[in-house]
Amino acid sequence: MTVSYALFDMFCQFGVCDTIISDNGSEFISNCTKEVCKLLEIRQNFTPSMIHHCLGACERTHRTLAERLTPYIQKGTQWDSVLPAITFSMNASINSSTKYSPYEIIYGTRPKFPLCLSHQTDFSTLPDDYRDYVEKQAKKLDIIREEIRTNAQRSGELMMDRYNKKTNPLYLSVGDYVYMLKDPSGPGRKFQPKYSGPFIVNAIKSPHIVNLKEPSSGKILKYDTHLDRLKIAYVRAPEPSDYFLSKVHTAEINRESDDPSTDSDSEHTEAIPPLPQTQPVVRRSTRTRKRPIHFQLSTLDTNSSDEFTTQSESDTYYKVKRILSQRKINGKTEYRVQFKGEPAQNALWIPFEQLNEHTKKMVQSKPPPCAN
Repeated sequence: MTVSYALFDMFCQFGVCDTIISDNGSEFISNCTKEVCKLLEIRQNFTPSMIHHCLGACERTHRTLAERLTPYIQKGTQWDSVLPAITFSMNASINSSTKYSPYEIIYGTRPKFPLCLSHQTDFSTLPDDYRDYVEKQAKKLDIIREEIRTNAQRSGELMMDRYNKKTNPLYLSVGDYVYMLKDPSGPGRKFQPKYSGPFIVNAIKSPHIVNLKEPSSGKILKYDTHLDRLKIAYVRAPEPSDYFLSKVHTAEINRESDDPSTDSDSEHTEAIPPLPQTQPVVRRSTRTRKRPIHFQLSTLDTNSSDEFTTQSESDTYYKVKRILSQRKINGKTEYRVQFKGEPAQNALWIPFEQLNEHTKKMVQSKPPPCAN
């Protein structure tokens, strides 16, 4: 309803157009918009879904409008209060494709501003007759619009050549299987498949537009699809061929199947030797895994080295990192020792007598805290 009112206001200001080109948005394909165009005898043309470059000039204008509205909206300004000024600034700006501003295309002159000196009217150059003025203005508009048509065509060709350099043409024929790109929505859309199908090409309406149908039900899709949303689908045949059978066995099968006196099932079984049954080779790891220290320690080395060391079954020596705590059991003092390369939860209780001289001096000069 909102789009219909906007179209009606535009027609009341500039007149009724011949054709409206839009995408397949719900506001443009609604019954209300269709009835307005039907009453005003306006033809509606639609671009394929999800192909925004078919309406590149309109989409680029929307981007410019959003960029100019963003600073005001971030400051808390109501967007509808600044929309007329932003629209006027866009209409007064020179377009890069047409080399003219939209304001000059319609009115034949540029808008007037206080600091613009080019709009000071010289009344001596004005024609005496109103008819001469209208004819002069009409000739000016004809020249402007002819240049616009040439500039727009040249700009479109350059843009098309630049875009075609990055694309790979897709050649399809009726009956081919294709996948169609879709727009996932909702939670988890990043993990949803980007393509749906496969579909069958039902008709080719133009070099860029095709019509698809579902292979299972044969239902034809309502809207046409652009080639940019499609990719080839390689669908396997429903029945496997005899590609993996040898030529000799295939000839024997065909020869024996022609003889009606023989049983086809039994003969086929004898013609094709069974495949050898081989067991898959299982690769096992040869890496040796070392157990934690508190499972490896069996004997303690009490030599007088610089640091307290222990020797395991694998003849590997482990050095002490720090003494965590101490306790007394049956009148004997034990110390909780953390080894280098091991976490604190793997520390072991070592009696005082099994510590070397260096470690004994260390615990006597700075005793560790007592364990609760």
